[in-house]
Amino acid sequence: MMSIVIESEYPCRCFSLAEIQSTTNNFNEELVIGIGRFGKVHKGFINNGATPVAIKRLNAESNQGAEEFWNEVKMLSKLRHTHLVALIGQCIDCQEMILVYEYMARGTLADHFYKRSRNQTEISTFHLTWERRLNMCISATRGLDYLHTGTDQNFIHQDVKTTNTLLNGKWVVKISDFGLSKGTASHSATHVSTRVKGTFGYFDPDYFYTQKLTNKFYVYPFGVVLLEVLYGRLLVDKRLKEEEISLILWAQRHIKKGTLIPH
Repeated sequence: MMSIVIESEYPCRCFSLAEIQSTTNNFNEELVIGIGRFGKVHKGFINNGATPVAIKRLNAESNQGAEEFWNEVKMLSKLRHTHLVALIGQCIDCQEMILVYEYMARGTLADHFYKRSRNQTEISTFHLTWERRLNMCISATRGLDYLHTGTDQNFIHQDVKTTNTLLNGKWVVKISDFGLSKGTASHSATHVSTRVKGTFGYFDPDYFYTQKLTNKFYVYPFGVVLLEVLYGRLLVDKRLKEEEISLILWAQRHIKKGTLIPH
């Protein structure tokens, strides 16, 4: 099928809605591979079936809107790195807002430590070798470092978490979901003033007091991610005893006692 060219100021491929519907079998529920605040993510194939892709469609009822959609398009059209999920294209046909990404065959980092059943009542845990865990953490660090130091300005990812850290078929880790990201004017800028965004449990506590994003903002949420990787635990697990429900509070207590030992 020939592409219908839709004008855009950003240098990424523009898809027609007809193309997107064709590659997702009209957004067939059986092709859904993820659900987030933006909406559902479907698996599809482009280039005559040769290239698998992930297609993220904005839900009309989502709290995210045009600003975050175009923020992600703008950022990922500029940024290319081994450890950032690549944006392939977009669709704004018929008032839709759809993003097309490279397909990450092994899902999210969270999927490999705990995965909820469809009815959300059971959680399965998995075992990964320490070498693989270490390589995952290093890869994620490289992606975040590129955002802060690899371009002509700092990009601050406001939503670092295990479900935004994806793996391709070769176990290469890549950072995703840049809709909430902010860019500073230059490397010399010390901060960006903005309202709180992101995910509960991953906020840097200092952020609440200053309302300023700095280059150090991602350190706290990435530390939380490291804890999840090291212990294979949910950030909040209500199945556990009260003093162990919060991974962060549990870890802080053991750090003070000097008894925090990786599993």
